[in-house]
Amino acid sequence: MRELTDRSGRPASEHRGRLDAFVAGYRSVRPLRDEELGQLPLFAGLHAAASLVRITRALGARGQDEAPWLAHLRKDLTGMARAHRQLAIDTGRDL
Repeated sequence: MRELTDRSGRPASEHRGRLDAFVAGYRSVRPLRDEELGQLPLFAGLHAAASLVRITRALGARGQDEAPWLAHLRKDLTGMARAHRQLAIDTGRDL
């Protein structure tokens, strides 16, 4: 479902029809109240916090002779960590 929402867990306007169809299909198998659906932003924030922990562990200690591809990956993961940290903080403000 994250592919159908924006970074904060709110429905992305360009995917609204797909999200509605997904929710309708989900509800045909399992009950899903509107209140539960409204918790998507909280779930997105919690997911961001959990991902931040995993990313931080993956970054680990840096070696002196780091391969260029690894330095590039480290840069990408650092950017992802920054975005996840901000989402987790923003979600906490909304509570």
